Amino acid sequence: MRKVFLSVVALNLAALGAFAADTATQAVEKRISEFVAAWNRHDPKEMASFMLRDGDLINPFGQWAKGRDEVAKLWAEEQSTVMKAPTATTDAITVRTPAPNVAVADWDVTISGMTAPDGSVMPAMKVHATFVWLKKDGRWSIMAGRPMLPASPPGAAPR
Repeated sequence: MRKVFLSVVALNLAALGAFAADTATQAVEKRISEFVAAWNRHDPKEMASFMLRDGDLINPFGQWAKGRDEVAKLWAEEQSTVMKAPTATTDAITVRTPAPNVAVADWDVTISGMTAPDGSVMPAMKVHATFVWLKKDGRWSIMAGRPMLPASPPGAAPR
């Protein structure tokens, strides 16, 4: 009887852990959607509000900003030039929760509507982003962001 009781307790704890992971996944996916909406409004200050004060970002062009204020400056620069008009569409999101207050989110984004310096419309750009999210004070915030432009393997046709 004791083994049955312990088995039931263990199953319930496992189910509770799975529920917590699902809840975290949903919460992070919601935050990603909110972040993309801020990006589409071209609001670097709002975008930076998703960052932890000591969070950091390495953008697809290799620029590294450390701390919310530097990230805000980097996004302001991007959003005032080539990224001032395009929109981002999230194609796929995968969230893993290695700890109750930590999530690693990978998502694919298509950025459309960029214009070149000569005013011509550029082709859509596919970006992959990996962001580490930390739940602090009940809120999921970006600890580290690593959006990147996937490169073609050596010898392969360009993507």
